[in-house]
Amino acid sequence: MVGKFWQWASTLRLEEGAAAQQFERLTETAAGLLDEPAAAVLALSLASRSYSPTVEMFRQLERSEKAQLPAEQATKVMPGRPFAVVQGAQPVVVVDETQLAEAIAQAKSSVPAPVVVPLFEFDHRYGPNCDTCVTVVLYAHLGTTAFHRFHDVLSRMNGVNYVLRHSFDAESGNGVVGGLPTPMFLSGYGVEFALKSVEYKAIDDAATPKTTEAEEEVSVPTGVEDAPTVQPLDENDRFDEMTKTEIAALGHAAMTYVASSPDPLAALRYLSGGFPSFAVSLSKFRRNSTLVKQLFANQKFIAPEANTLLLNGRTLDPAEVDLFTLEDVLKEELLRLQQLRGIGLPLPVALHLLEEPLPPDQTHTLRFDLRSSSDAITYANNLETDMMYNRFYRSVNDIMRPTFGQFPYIAKNFFTTVVALNPSSSEGLDVARTLHFFLNQMVPMRVGIILATTGNRNGGGCTAGGDCAVSASPSVGVAVARVFHLFARTHGNGRLALFFLSQVRRAVYDVTSRA
Repeated sequence: MVGKFWQWASTLRLEEGAAAQQFERLTETAAGLLDEPAAAVLALSLASRSYSPTVEMFRQLERSEKAQLPAEQATKVMPGRPFAVVQGAQPVVVVDETQLAEAIAQAKSSVPAPVVVPLFEFDHRYGPNCDTCVTVVLYAHLGTTAFHRFHDVLSRMNGVNYVLRHSFDAESGNGVVGGLPTPMFLSGYGVEFALKSVEYKAIDDAATPKTTEAEEEVSVPTGVEDAPTVQPLDENDRFDEMTKTEIAALGHAAMTYVASSPDPLAALRYLSGGFPSFAVSLSKFRRNSTLVKQLFANQKFIAPEANTLLLNGRTLDPAEVDLFTLEDVLKEELLRLQQLRGIGLPLPVALHLLEEPLPPDQTHTLRFDLRSSSDAITYANNLETDMMYNRFYRSVNDIMRPTFGQFPYIAKNFFTTVVALNPSSSEGLDVARTLHFFLNQMVPMRVGIILATTGNRNGGGCTAGGDCAVSASPSVGVAVARVFHLFARTHGNGRLALFFLSQVRRAVYDVTSRA
């Protein structure tokens, strides 16, 4: 299954033009494959150049690759042009996509077994890894016409480990297609020396012109006109005209005024410019009871005069958060949100789970009580209602009977076992087989199952080697889970669903034993 990166790389077309135009083309292409939050975070990461170290790392790998090539192969590499390295008995450089098939065939015939090439976790690999295939590493500029020529050929080949590493000529446009060498402005830190004279100086201000009343009028910034009107007060108005209750609630009134304005920042700037003169008018402003209650709730865990930054209930230190740290946190939250959405949770429910506070040490996983949810756990039996347990004792008092080390045979759900298993692993199927054995032996224990699958929810089938239990692709577990829930939900028979898992284990055991 081709991931979203390869879908984006296959769709992206960068033409010659300004860097801003290419940036818009790049983000527009990504927005068609990602949801709105993920696309916004990607645009922020690209604008802040947070991936620049990764790009430089690929450039260093390219230089290292060129240095290790034989002399006759290294001369084929042209600056700013893509090239592919076919790993065989000797690495072969291919600069023309029409010669790829011939070079790969020679690499297969030159050695009895494929050459093991050291790859990295950050390398972009097309399709699943194949241990018996030839590895081809492509160094090309994403989005260019030359890249697409190589990509179209390699993506259609079978028996090839296709690896892509982004490459560009740093001497021409800083990675902009068709660009010219231009300086790159990077954000950094500046130091300001504020020199102040502490000597006393006598200044005659007798000739200072007095300002007129028209000049003292405070202009309302754009965006505050729709907010409640607050006019400057006369010089005769003082705080002594306000009651103690109005003075105590002055902060709440100012908070309500700013929060209810169409442009809160503009309203805050307007209010801060002449707050003392607005005190009496603010005291008459109607407060928002919801905001006041939220303020009192925040004061229970936020120290006075302290600033707190919360992201989905996650506390961040404002003094230590910079742009790149914030991006990392946003990516983590997006990943958690996608995982919750991947199991079928609606967006409001997923967001509510993300807002759950982490433990104080943030080292333990959050636990949620799902025992009351019939959709989360599939029960294979019920001792209180199933007919197969009619011969069991019905009274709770029978629990006092001597059992000689066994479970008491009482038709009550006193003992419940809930197991989370992966149906695509041999260990998970072994557990399912054991649980089904317990049911056949009428062990007085209720059995619940949670299927924990991995990977995407699309596709299905075993690996090319036919081993569905040990080296199965993620989609195998999803396919088995769908059939399991078909028996459990549609037919309303959890025991039949568990029997299906045991039969899958038996079938896989028969296939592997014959091999």
